[in-house]
Amino acid sequence: IANVIEWTKPDWASDLPFSGSENSRVLQKVVCEGSASPSNPSTVDLKILGLELEGEGDSGPASILGNNPVKLQGPLSAPFGKFDILYLDETMRITKTYQGFYAVNLRDDEWF
Repeated sequence: IANVIEWTKPDWASDLPFSGSENSRVLQKVVCEGSASPSNPSTVDLKILGLELEGEGDSGPASILGNNPVKLQGPLSAPFGKFDILYLDETMRITKTYQGFYAVNLRDDEWF
């Protein structure tokens, strides 16, 4: 499981040097492993396995990460959280985290 966060250049940073172009973006991926027990298959325990950073753009941090992506993944894992699966089919998953947040995840043909 990879939780992907897309960072784009904020409007307030347009005049900062080395902040990248308007079409630059950085993808931050938190890589997790999910597991469930046979006695409670709808509850998924997450463990964090690593972090990945990559970029797309012609200047700034996105360009640096585009040419030198970062992948931090080691032999150890740490607890990261839990969620309950409320609905699941081939294209959609609806979950509720143990912090009380709901998420709707849609499967798409295009992946990062």
